[in-house]
Amino acid sequence: MVKALKCPNCGAPLAPEAGARFIECDYCGHHVVIDGSSTRARPAPRARERAQQERPTPHATPHMRSQGQKALIYVGTVIAGLALLGVVYVLTRPPPEAKGRPGQELLRELELTASQSELEALFGSALREGGGKYTIDFRFGQDSIRRAELSRGLPGSQQISKVTVFFNRLDRAAVVARLQELAPHRHRTQTANSDRVFTGDTVLDVSATNLSLWHWDSTHPANGDYAKCGERLGAYWALARWAAFDGEKPTAEQLKLINGPTLEEIATLDGSVTVEQATDAFHRQLPAGWCRTQAGVTCVADVGDELIDEVRWRWPNGLRARVQEARLALRKAHHGAEAQRTIAGCLNPLLGESEELVIDYVKGVRNFRWKDDVGGGVVLGERELVLSAGDQAPLDQPGAWVERFPKIVAALDHCKL
Repeated sequence: MVKALKCPNCGAPLAPEAGARFIECDYCGHHVVIDGSSTRARPAPRARERAQQERPTPHATPHMRSQGQKALIYVGTVIAGLALLGVVYVLTRPPPEAKGRPGQELLRELELTASQSELEALFGSALREGGGKYTIDFRFGQDSIRRAELSRGLPGSQQISKVTVFFNRLDRAAVVARLQELAPHRHRTQTANSDRVFTGDTVLDVSATNLSLWHWDSTHPANGDYAKCGERLGAYWALARWAAFDGEKPTAEQLKLINGPTLEEIATLDGSVTVEQATDAFHRQLPAGWCRTQAGVTCVADVGDELIDEVRWRWPNGLRARVQEARLALRKAHHGAEAQRTIAGCLNPLLGESEELVIDYVKGVRNFRWKDDVGGGVVLGERELVLSAGDQAPLDQPGAWVERFPKIVAALDHCKL
């Protein structure tokens, strides 16, 4: 007897024929296998597969969503944290140690003529190159030097032409005092924020935070000898090492390059050369000076002297013109009426009694003048001594003062203020 069977899909009664193994539900069309051993109905294999395919995928519950979000947030936080730690490490890690030696000691050994391999041997892995310059960081306990930057820039030379040393702390007054022991005459340029030693196109500048040495391209003459500039830079670096890093004292030859020619050497300049020969002749005799061409030729030399700061010679613009004017600038310490009268007293025995001319009655400004026969002569102001040829003097002849120039310079050299 066949028992009553129900469709496992919809529950409708099934009425299979005797001995049948399969039956289709009249209500839902479900295919059913007649299991004779257990008199049960179960879905046919194809129907079972179709039912599984048609079964809807269960939706994620709010609990399942919150767990997934937490996992993603956790993973993202870990990744962001690792990235932040990497950035902090790169920004704060100490630079490579320069041979494990203090900056002062290393800079005392630095020569501006050092090659690439010599710089690497001196500073080791701390030497970094980029952007046309070398950078060395120093961090050795309480060492006062923080960083040094080096650049090469002299045409036709691999010599270092610019050095900047940055300090954590710098006793500027002490460094300047040492500079003045060997280079007492700070030429021409002094700024409010720094003390500067300056000769020709070479500058050594000391401020509250750094020490800088460089070749000043704008004052370098068009036909100047860069080899001489290199020698002067080396002399100034020797002075900087001695004053700031307790290095060896510069040699006598280096001090001569730093302080410029003496008044005695200035007096020997050949005043007979023409304007066409002036620049070359000047640089041969006074290589630390510079010349420029503008309405003739003007040549300038800084002087290593207590009284005179610099001397300027001028050749006018004319065929075979000779030097017509020289200006001797007084040092700032000797500006004023009192020093002016003393200098006039030193020149009177040589030039004769001077004529005193009041320029400003309110301020009491006056000049002392010694005239010649062609409208030229010598004029002493509070800041400079001017020697000039008169308007009637021929341009192809040196000014009348040129012949007496060595004696005038000698009188100034012996003048005691």
